[in-house]
Amino acid sequence: MNRMEILFGSSPDHPPAGVAGAAVGPDLEWPPAAAALIDSLGSAFTDALQREKFAGKPGSAFSYHTGLSAPHTVVALGLGDDPGPEQFRRAGGMLGRRSRREPHVCLLAAEDGPVQPMLEGFLLSQYSFTDYKSEPEPAVTETLSLVGAEDEEAAERARINAEAVMFARDLVNTPARDKSPAVIA
Repeated sequence: MNRMEILFGSSPDHPPAGVAGAAVGPDLEWPPAAAALIDSLGSAFTDALQREKFAGKPGSAFSYHTGLSAPHTVVALGLGDDPGPEQFRRAGGMLGRRSRREPHVCLLAAEDGPVQPMLEGFLLSQYSFTDYKSEPEPAVTETLSLVGAEDEEAAERARINAEAVMFARDLVNTPARDKSPAVIA
């Protein structure tokens, strides 16, 4: 897997992200980093949320195609009431799965939200074991911009944890004949 670059910024415009995701609870109160983007979409976005009965429940997601060049898609990620690290990890994973074919993705985070689990979920969702596939289709995300929360230490911990899990997955998925002690060491 290529090492994805994690950027910190104040806007989803730099670099221009094709997909922007924001986690939200049942109150549909968006993090400040997402509020400006949501407001710019006008009532069409909120009307679409209501039509689809998106209520911010844990594990729920709603993709909205903006008609803009960047971001062309906004993904609302449900957290539920009183979310813990696992709900944030799942929300990050859901955003990652919905944006695997997008080179630049933006995560609009809450300033006080847990950054590490969301990043872990996103990074782990990009994993695919393609060593033995004739036509591999790995994730193409090159950069993940984190807007609204700047915690480089949490980002580095998330990267280390995700890389360790992916290495373990590679070991599990590799047949024994292809992982001699020398290869593992």
